[in-house]
Amino acid sequence: MRRDSFTTMEIEEARGVPRNHGSRDSINVVILSGAPMHFVYIVRCTDGSLYTGYARDPKARTRAHNSGRGARYTAGRRPVRLVYSEAFETLSEALRREYELKQWTRAEKQDLVKQSRRLARQQRKQQEKKADSGHGVA
Repeated sequence: MRRDSFTTMEIEEARGVPRNHGSRDSINVVILSGAPMHFVYIVRCTDGSLYTGYARDPKARTRAHNSGRGARYTAGRRPVRLVYSEAFETLSEALRREYELKQWTRAEKQDLVKQSRRLARQQRKQQEKKADSGHGVA
């Protein structure tokens, strides 16, 4: 199975959703070919704690957490912010990864979030360089 890494903005663009440059930190996701998608996500609560969960749509799930309809844990720690998501082809793969991440320490999860942001920034810079080089004088 082939695995490619894309930012959330790239996935939305591929799905026909226009790019919104309002978010400076796009979230790195791993995309697997084929649909439907299953996601493992991490949200940062207002108290700084991290919550890991499973969803078919991490952005919608984040909205549910923020409206108080999410997990009991996040209900009293609103607002939450989506800081990481990872995509899988199958439910079993996603749930296996969710269980794995829930066993990790807070420091390990924070490192994962930092690494994904660093990668997203690198990808964004590469895209900007490509866009800038394409606008040169011929």
